Amino acid sequence: MVAISVEAGRARPLAIVPAVIAACLGFAAGALPLLRPPVVVFSAITLALGLGIALLALRAARGDTRPELQERTARWLTLLLPLPAGILAAIVALAILRGYPNSADEYGYMFLADTLAAGRLWNDVPNLAEVFDFFYIVREAGKWVSQYPPGFPAMLVAADLVALPRSFVNPLLGAATTAALVAALRLRGAAWAVVLPLAAMVALSPFAVFNAASLFTHQLSAFGVVAIVAARLWAERRDAWWKHVMIGVLFSVLLVTRYEVFAIAALAHVADGLWRRRVAFIPEALLSAAGGLPIGLAFLAYNAAITGDPLQTVLAWGFPDLRIGLWGTGVDGAHYRARALQYTARWLLALVAFAGLTLIGLWVLGLSGAIRAHALRLDDLLFPALVVFFVFYPDYGGFQFGPRYWYAAFPLIAMTAAACVRSPPAVPVAAIAAAAIVQTAANLGFIAGHSAFAHALVEARSDPLVLARALERGIVLVPTHPVHVSRWQIRPLEANSLDYPRNGIDLEKPVQIARDLGRARDGALCAAYPGTPLYRYVPEGKPTRGRLEPQPCP
Repeated sequence: MVAISVEAGRARPLAIVPAVIAACLGFAAGALPLLRPPVVVFSAITLALGLGIALLALRAARGDTRPELQERTARWLTLLLPLPAGILAAIVALAILRGYPNSADEYGYMFLADTLAAGRLWNDVPNLAEVFDFFYIVREAGKWVSQYPPGFPAMLVAADLVALPRSFVNPLLGAATTAALVAALRLRGAAWAVVLPLAAMVALSPFAVFNAASLFTHQLSAFGVVAIVAARLWAERRDAWWKHVMIGVLFSVLLVTRYEVFAIAALAHVADGLWRRRVAFIPEALLSAAGGLPIGLAFLAYNAAITGDPLQTVLAWGFPDLRIGLWGTGVDGAHYRARALQYTARWLLALVAFAGLTLIGLWVLGLSGAIRAHALRLDDLLFPALVVFFVFYPDYGGFQFGPRYWYAAFPLIAMTAAACVRSPPAVPVAAIAAAAIVQTAANLGFIAGHSAFAHALVEARSDPLVLARALERGIVLVPTHPVHVSRWQIRPLEANSLDYPRNGIDLEKPVQIARDLGRARDGALCAAYPGTPLYRYVPEGKPTRGRLEPQPCP
């Protein structure tokens, strides 16, 4: 049996007291949005709790706990890690989020999945379409279609075909991402005793669990990125032509999932390959191109069918004014330097809460060590590359679990952090294990606290939809209104009317949700849908629970 020897010292229970305290601090950080204090206060409390957890992890790492971690034990625990990661995400998806597409983005993916499942690429525009407008659903040239690429929605359709609930897709992808991360860490030469704590801090982080429990596309893009890195390292270890073809298939999946992740990952892959392999990389790249060709051509045909141009995406077609840059324009309006700094600061604070300063600190140590040792790979720069890219992105993106736009490369920071064991000043393996125990306890506490907020948010935001189910027939008008998720909430959230017309692709339900554009539009709505009763949603109370008021047609 092979064992990792660590510094001698008197053994004691593994950081139990710091872990319990960290779990309580994590719960407080996760539940803090239930209060939603002013931004400055919220930021200060979040940062203070994050620092407190990091100090507890540092104390545990520098304490006198010095266990001898056996490689066989670490290996089996690591190989089992995808199981609790996937199960925890599935529990959150079903019990907390209830499979509800809470974000407008999530409904956009569901809308496209329903369109594809119906054997169509777009839908007919409904009568009086402006009252049924929805965030990110394009209404152009008589076509009604989601702005998003079809990769993740196609996967949801595939789940339908095998009778798998759509809410299980991302938890399975989360488990697969954890398995791919473990493989990549091992292929980079990390010992099992190092892989276990680093992979656990990623897989059981709130950042990973909540994104794997959601209906966002970021889990699929994260799987694609990590799988590409693992496949390339595998090919370097033992080359085979089909591995390069597989890399191309994975890149094509990224292409039809998130454009920016595909572009950044492809650029890093090509640059790293040319740097390390020189001319020998060219035939490998050609094999990868061949592997990605089927999905790539299908994507071009999809674009051509909807926009008339294979190189024009639905996003560019539906929002022609969208421009990336510090002076660009997005759905949220014009971009500028102050807003870019504000968004980035908010995302960094969210990263502290959802990923933990312990993991971030190990990543910084590993990155600096790899640079000093001239062992840096371009994979190590994918996460900061995404961070930099979104400084220039003109939209914040609405509701999210952590800085979700950065999530695609987030698991890779564990690979960079592993370098801190080898590069001076080397961090002892036992210290990483002790710190990981404390941080993981804090992560689980945060997940519990944030689950209370996420469930309350789903209840409050879906209230008009729940009330509408009690009607036999009608149109429910929902205004933009403040939302309180708890009686203690200081600042309300805003629920935009554009986030409510979740009526499916054909408006076939007997009760429809429409935007409340004012009483002046009620007459036009009655004329467009004669004989259909109108109701207006009136929000009340803390937490928000409203009522429906019948509206006579003018």
